[in-house]
Amino acid sequence: MNNSGLVKMYKEAKKLGTKTSLDLAAISENSEAADTDWVDVFRKLMPYVDYFVPSVEELSFLIDRERYHEWVKRADGRDITEIIDWETDVRPLAESLISWGAKTILIKCGIQGMYLRAENNEADSEWNDVELFERSYKAEKFCSGTGAGDVSIAAFLTAALEGYPPERCAQLAAGAGACCVTAYDAVSGLIPFDQLIGKIDNR
Repeated sequence: MNNSGLVKMYKEAKKLGTKTSLDLAAISENSEAADTDWVDVFRKLMPYVDYFVPSVEELSFLIDRERYHEWVKRADGRDITEIIDWETDVRPLAESLISWGAKTILIKCGIQGMYLRAENNEADSEWNDVELFERSYKAEKFCSGTGAGDVSIAAFLTAALEGYPPERCAQLAAGAGACCVTAYDAVSGLIPFDQLIGKIDNR
């Protein structure tokens, strides 16, 4: 599979001064996409991605498949995110991405929370030397997980573009995800940032 077009698209977007983000999707181990040299793709792509927001399973499968298979074995039928440790399992993935030129990485770790790492940002020193893990928030009720990951990322990107500091961006991402699961669709449970911040600060 040739991903040169993907890299070219991100290069062109950066030439225009556009902020860029990239999420991933799960792929089958038997698919053509699984045979792509994703490490090579990400080495070329990361310098042009401002916000990289994958899930931990998707990311590990693509850039460290041996680690991913070890997780599957360790999980023994459970959700992978139940058994991973952010320092020993997630941080090494982020370290690789940073070494390839990634600027801001938010890795979704399911029920455990989200890992935020930011480096290589020449435009905003506040987004350098950042590393934190934001634990998932307990939802007031649970109806459905539909869209929770996407909602979390949307909240994170909105907060970052509106100038919120990194820690608050991660909090808003986790908080939006917790709000999302209180409804059966992806939007009915959401509340404005000012209300969400109030809930976060008073939790």
